[in-house]
Amino acid sequence: MSINKHNKILMNVIFVIIVFLYIILLFFITISQSAEQIDSYFSIQYENEIYPIGVREICSIVNKTEAIDNDTEKLEAIAEWVSANFTYILFEKEYFNPNYTKEYLDHPINRYLYDSYGKIRPEVHSPISQVFRIPNEYANNPYWIAYYKMGGCGELAVLFEDVANKSGYNTRAIRATLTKNNHAWVEVEVHDKWYFFDPTNYYVYHLMDVKRYNNTWFGKPEEYSIFSASQIQSIVDGNTRENVIERYPQFKQERRKNIKSINMKKIERITIPNSTEIRKLVNTQPL
Repeated sequence: MSINKHNKILMNVIFVIIVFLYIILLFFITISQSAEQIDSYFSIQYENEIYPIGVREICSIVNKTEAIDNDTEKLEAIAEWVSANFTYILFEKEYFNPNYTKEYLDHPINRYLYDSYGKIRPEVHSPISQVFRIPNEYANNPYWIAYYKMGGCGELAVLFEDVANKSGYNTRAIRATLTKNNHAWVEVEVHDKWYFFDPTNYYVYHLMDVKRYNNTWFGKPEEYSIFSASQIQSIVDGNTRENVIERYPQFKQERRKNIKSINMKKIERITIPNSTEIRKLVNTQPL
């Protein structure tokens, strides 16, 4: 009797597992089909409208700045164009439009963010899309960004780098992992020397009027100071994933100071007994 009961429970468990796996499979098939449909729609829109207009916009600023001889002025003109009419999704509601809203077109896949201006941002950070390996080929596409002008530090950096590169500069994409977020900027070679150019800092100062960001958007790598070393987890080349924190020694130096300070505090907590206390300890120990 007990064996039959045990077998019945086992069969029920197996049945539940099969149903659960079936639901997962059905869910995967559904979101895959949904992803294919929306990708098909955007591939047509990209080919017929987004890409041609994106190319035209980028070529326009490249041609417009071609006559500027001063490198700093040229790169600043590029940053100004990149920032113009750009919707920075983290700041838009707080600084510009309290009625600003955004939502995903394809919930729960969450690969296309749609806002109240009608702008669309392709994303690759959705947990579901990563689990089921559904990539978004338009994420961080410079022509898409030039067309919609929407996103965050990554989109600003991608667009700035693309225009600077097409303007004849050697560039490097930089990605920093922070304690609470990530950040992106660009390095540009000017007269055989490399400088950082952070279009987000340009945006925050010139469009949001945050005073402390003045003069923080470009300079020598060792002068980059908008973050503290305690915030920086790593700095890498966005293309090769090479660790490039050596180019930003201020973060390493400050990190060493922080570690040294922490260690000193730990040492201070340790009470070292004097000679009298040691004698008392020895005398009280049983033989």
